[in-house]
Amino acid sequence: MEPNKLESLLKMFLDKTYSETKDRGHNYVICGSMATYLQGCNIQPNDIDILAMEPDGVSFVAGLMKEYEVESSPSQAVDDWLSSSNEPVFTDLSDDKGEQWYMARWSIDQIKVEIAHIVSEKAMKSSAEKRCIWENGPGMYPYIKSVEFHGYELHVIPLEIQLSTNMFRGLNERVSKILQTLQTKGYDKELLEKALTPEQFSTVTAQLDK
Repeated sequence: MEPNKLESLLKMFLDKTYSETKDRGHNYVICGSMATYLQGCNIQPNDIDILAMEPDGVSFVAGLMKEYEVESSPSQAVDDWLSSSNEPVFTDLSDDKGEQWYMARWSIDQIKVEIAHIVSEKAMKSSAEKRCIWENGPGMYPYIKSVEFHGYELHVIPLEIQLSTNMFRGLNERVSKILQTLQTKGYDKELLEKALTPEQFSTVTAQLDK
């Protein structure tokens, strides 16, 4: 996917949602590959993922994006579900997997745009045990970073925190790109130590200190 096309789509999303969500106190942060790209990493994002700080934020944004709803979702499977007039927000509160989901998703010019709020005691417990920061949880909130994007002050998840997730997922090429950016632009070593497991931190600092 061409970065310029994604940037244009993100700007459109911000034009429709930024001011109203800010005025109503519904905060969101760009996450996933788009956040990595916006912080200067030489990667090619494929979609736009947004994390809402509260469940109500998902519903509010869904209302602002109503024109992009489909008549009916092509599937009820979470990976293929899309916001529709009958079901603008997907909710999974069964907690069978130790998670609760609130999500709205649209396909715009065949690009996925998704905003979600995730409640996961399981992920919180796991990150505490591993001594790292879960990228999608409240432990990340104090470290949110701002970047300028087409006149907007846009919140993103810091690369230091994203690095741990990408290492857990085995995305070695993306890890390499993040490390290159941290070496070039500098990084918060204290945050890096909090964000990574001790093992990850040892591996990363050995590479960054070369």
